[in-house]
Amino acid sequence: MNRNDRLQRMIVQKLTMARLRPPTIARLLLAWSSLPLLAMMAVVGVVALVALDVPPPVPMLLAGICLGAALRDFGIAIKTVRFWPIQQELFDWPKIEALAQGMADESGEPNEA
Repeated sequence: MNRNDRLQRMIVQKLTMARLRPPTIARLLLAWSSLPLLAMMAVVGVVALVALDVPPPVPMLLAGICLGAALRDFGIAIKTVRFWPIQQELFDWPKIEALAQGMADESGEPNEA
């Protein structure tokens, strides 16, 4: 299996799951691994910088960078949820289901569709 096959399998699985359970803002934010890690790094970083008695602009800069990244992820999640109904109408679902069925047959996994 090459890199493109894995990518296609991942996309087909995500589209199939999104069709069964449409995306929500909370589900998207929890699924993106960067957000919990970002929050943890922000808190630990700011507390460490304050504990080390670093001048106030440095911890505030770090907090602002992390807040900006979190707001960016939140904005992407909002747009994804807002545009999902439009995107859903554009997909060729019979073809996606056939691809998912073919991938499940190749790997020997049971198909949920």
